[in-house]
Amino acid sequence: MGQVRGELCRSLLLAELALKVSAAGGDTSKLAAIPIPDAARLCEQLVAVCQQWRNRLDLRESYVAWANTIEKEAQVLGLGLQAPTLTDVETFACVESLLLEWAEARLLDGAMRDALDLITRRKASFWSLYTGEYQLRWTLLELAAQLLLTADRIATELTSVRKDARAMVEAYTTGIPGARGEPALPWCMPARYHRHLEHRYALLDLHLEGQHAHLETAMASVRHRYRDVVGQCAERLAEALVTSAFDVEGPLRQDEVFRRQVRQRITEGKMAYLLVDALRYEMGQELLEGLSDGFDVALRPAVGQLPTITEVGMAALMREADEGMELVDVGGGRVGIVVGDTLLKDRASRVKHFLSQVPGRTVVLKLNDLMKPTKRRQQEIIEADMVLVTSQEIDRCGEETEDEEEARQFMDSVLEKLRRGIRRLAALGVQQMVVVADHRHLFVEELDEAMKIDPPGGQTVDLYPRVWIGRGAMAAPGFIRLPASQLGLAGDLELAFPLGLACFRTRGSGRGHCHGGISLQELVIPVASISVREPRPTSMGTATVLLNLAKPTITMRFFSIEARYVVGSLFGDDTKRIKVVDRAQRTEVGVAAMAAYGFEEGTQEIILEKDRPNAITMMLTAEVEASTVSVHVLDATPHVELAALRNIPVAITM
Repeated sequence: MGQVRGELCRSLLLAELALKVSAAGGDTSKLAAIPIPDAARLCEQLVAVCQQWRNRLDLRESYVAWANTIEKEAQVLGLGLQAPTLTDVETFACVESLLLEWAEARLLDGAMRDALDLITRRKASFWSLYTGEYQLRWTLLELAAQLLLTADRIATELTSVRKDARAMVEAYTTGIPGARGEPALPWCMPARYHRHLEHRYALLDLHLEGQHAHLETAMASVRHRYRDVVGQCAERLAEALVTSAFDVEGPLRQDEVFRRQVRQRITEGKMAYLLVDALRYEMGQELLEGLSDGFDVALRPAVGQLPTITEVGMAALMREADEGMELVDVGGGRVGIVVGDTLLKDRASRVKHFLSQVPGRTVVLKLNDLMKPTKRRQQEIIEADMVLVTSQEIDRCGEETEDEEEARQFMDSVLEKLRRGIRRLAALGVQQMVVVADHRHLFVEELDEAMKIDPPGGQTVDLYPRVWIGRGAMAAPGFIRLPASQLGLAGDLELAFPLGLACFRTRGSGRGHCHGGISLQELVIPVASISVREPRPTSMGTATVLLNLAKPTITMRFFSIEARYVVGSLFGDDTKRIKVVDRAQRTEVGVAAMAAYGFEEGTQEIILEKDRPNAITMMLTAEVEASTVSVHVLDATPHVELAALRNIPVAITM
């Protein structure tokens, strides 16, 4: 019986392979001995049997075992099959590897659209959903292709955009309609693709044997292209600012945010003002995209106050900043800002100033205070008129962490924290919120020596890779030198900004993360306005999430589950936003890394559609010493548990 079963499985899978390759015009001469039905109807039934075998959750492990055995026995990799004829084949795992390498080669050849078409089809293929690494690599390539396509479009648009700063800010935030009727593409989108790409790449375990050589080459090419386009935009922006004497008419100015966005809302109910260090505009977009449930949101850009450093940017967000700011030397190689009669040089002085200027009861928090607030803290928020929240996680991590991969992963986690914090504030009675950044940041690949220049000499008061502040600077090619007064700052200090993506030689000048200078990524800040909607009536339907585990034991860092959102009556929402985590002994050890649909890169939240199964790839992010783990599905808004898989055995072998 076992031999007969083996022959049947072998005939089915090899026949499916031959049929699919033949239909794509491929050479099947080495499969000529495989019996194939003559009737088209029987061929269709054969393919349907194979599809049902691998797609049924209860039969999946059987299919994988037989497919892997037959792939080796038949030496499928030695059949000379060509990748273009395999785009619809899901029979064997080796096909996924061949197609991944082909897609990587297409990217390197500049055929991004061809590669993207293939990637879109294959990232939800059977082997991609079954084996997390395949899906991770497809997602990487999808982001790489999108980044390259948008970079090419921006490089073209850059040649025709008006040479003034306002036009460039508009292009960065809303885009320019395409020449052939394509929708406008905001120039900030490559920064989002690049951020997600680097985050995904950090998750991948690269093989030392060279299996990922094509991917590593493609990553190097994509990084170089991204840096090149960002540099071109920075150079054009600097030219436009010089031409306009650094006066950008039209967009909101950073020092106007308090007066125009905060002060007018103070009387409209309990309010929160969230100051997020180094939050980029595209990150602000992504933050709001997941707040459509229960909130009315709006995002607008503001032009940041140069130099784009924390001491200046945070002071510009205070009350009375629009009435005049003075840039001053506070000693110790640092600068501060005088607003009115008050010197603002650090968080403590800014908080004290804020409390003295805002009427009513104000509670001051850090973002982490909102993750698991104590009962006392919750009561303080309930009783307050204003909540001031500060976050320095992005900037501090970028500047202090030596490992850039760790920094990138940590930065993305801040978006999830912000969203949780906003929902927590809403639950505690906050009705209006404004989220704004002090400055933004560049995060490109590590800069080489050719991109570093010497500081301009003179008396240095403060020095960052992207800005020099002092007195008596010498003029030289490679940077812009100007008095603080030309930037709208009082005082006798001068500033110098490197052109493009160049950096002054100083501590930290080799890192990819930096700020302080002139680029769209550093200059344009997000100003997010959030109003809490009246809560909807509780649904009369009964809704739940059903979970299935693809494999009974976790044997790899990546593993798959299937989630289905089910509503038990005529009532209930059509979608459910969830968060999925892994726990071992009450400690979080993993997160959702990908999903067949509805996955949001910035926050790892997933939108489930009613009655539509979703294959979710989980990733263990910490070493698991326990013998079992559990998977927990949480409602993304209140973080209550909707479903769980418990006591899943773990047997990971290195």
